[in-house]
Amino acid sequence: GTLVSANNINIRTHVLSKGMFPANDVMGFIAAKDLNIGTGSGDSHLNIIGAFFAQDKITNAKQNQIAGAMVSNYFQISNVPDLFHVPSLADNLPPGMPGSETAYTYTYQIVPNSWREL
Repeated sequence: GTLVSANNINIRTHVLSKGMFPANDVMGFIAAKDLNIGTGSGDSHLNIIGAFFAQDKITNAKQNQIAGAMVSNYFQISNVPDLFHVPSLADNLPPGMPGSETAYTYTYQIVPNSWREL
């Protein structure tokens, strides 16, 4: 699946696949602005796998372990994270990620404390 935001995305927890990464199970993140990984207090030592795209900037502020691929105009990295590139991810991109052949469009309405598909 792919999570898309017209603004920023903040990742503050572990993101792991349930199945075989990336062949059968991969999560994509697309931020129209910034993608912030582990920027809050207590967000260090996160284990994160996926495909990450931010139009403006990707920030990784802690000692996290990240596997997958990151694409952005600017990177701000501190506190020596471990970054692992996964070449086979290029052949297994989630729907709608830049470079993937599939794009599905779903419409959701945001209602405080809930969501629903339209």
